Amino acid sequence: MDLAAQYFASMELDQKNRVTFEVTELLIQVSLGVGLPQPYYLVIDNDVLNALQKPDEYRERYVALMLLFDYIRRSELDFRSAITPVIFIEFSEKDALTTADAFNIAMKHLHQTVAKTGLQLFCQGLSNFKEAKRSEKSINHDLHEISSALSKIKLNEYKIDLSRPNNRIMLPHAAARYLAPKFKPKYFSRGHTELFIQAAIESKILHNKKNDAYVRKNFHNKYAIRTSKLLTLQSGRLKGMGDLSILSLCDIGSQFSQKFSATSIGLTFDERLRDVLASHSDLTVTSDILISGEETPKSIRKKMFSFLRESQGVERVNAVTTTFATGIADFLKSVEWFTHKPDISSTHERKEA
Repeated sequence: MDLAAQYFASMELDQKNRVTFEVTELLIQVSLGVGLPQPYYLVIDNDVLNALQKPDEYRERYVALMLLFDYIRRSELDFRSAITPVIFIEFSEKDALTTADAFNIAMKHLHQTVAKTGLQLFCQGLSNFKEAKRSEKSINHDLHEISSALSKIKLNEYKIDLSRPNNRIMLPHAAARYLAPKFKPKYFSRGHTELFIQAAIESKILHNKKNDAYVRKNFHNKYAIRTSKLLTLQSGRLKGMGDLSILSLCDIGSQFSQKFSATSIGLTFDERLRDVLASHSDLTVTSDILISGEETPKSIRKKMFSFLRESQGVERVNAVTTTFATGIADFLKSVEWFTHKPDISSTHERKEA
């Protein structure tokens, strides 16, 4: 923390305000998964790695990260760091997988960089050079498929008749789901890959002024538009694969509903990715359907108690989240060199759907 303290002491007021903002935003991201099963794997994005690697270039982000990781280490929760193969390739550049020696050098550099977090590092699909090459092959397969789909979407205007008989309409979201190609990815989550592609189509439907103005105005899906901007083709190159890899792993709502035994949490400075991750953090509780004429008092009680247990689970998660989130205010006040004492009184509480 000595370097962070030195940086902070030399900052102007607006820079210190920025540090406070960044550490708060990072805290909110981490809070999304706190309360779910431990251990917590913080899946680190490239912009976080860059700030750790080049602290002098990213002073505000570096100070915010050091404060956050210090707070995490002091908590009684089991936090670890994690890197996906996509992020590793982006961070180390593609020559890291040309030879075993190049891979080992890149891995050593990655470990040295992440060591600044003070957290144990877990590298999924990167245990050795052969496994990393297999991951790369699967990623390249998906990259080709996704690039091909986005190229076709880019050329299509998606002028669609959204009106239906009897004054009914077709929602842009439904049209996008119908028109989106199906995928069989080898590396990425199929559901999240198709989600990105559907968002790209829905965005084009909403932006095409030749489509029904009423539908475009009243069913303007900001989430789809944000999501569509994460995965894009720029000069023929696909950008945003790292974002897709993080969302595939760090969908909090999906992890909750599938009752994962550990929790993956995305950590990024990217505002768009941050918003998309947050939109996937709602904890959904479902209930078995009560079938009229077929239920017994025993089966009804069983289904009702099951629903109540799930609901209580959400309440417990929110209680842990609130404790974790509110604790950072006292922590920041206790850091001697952090003389810019913020009022962090708001907490992030998930909605129960």
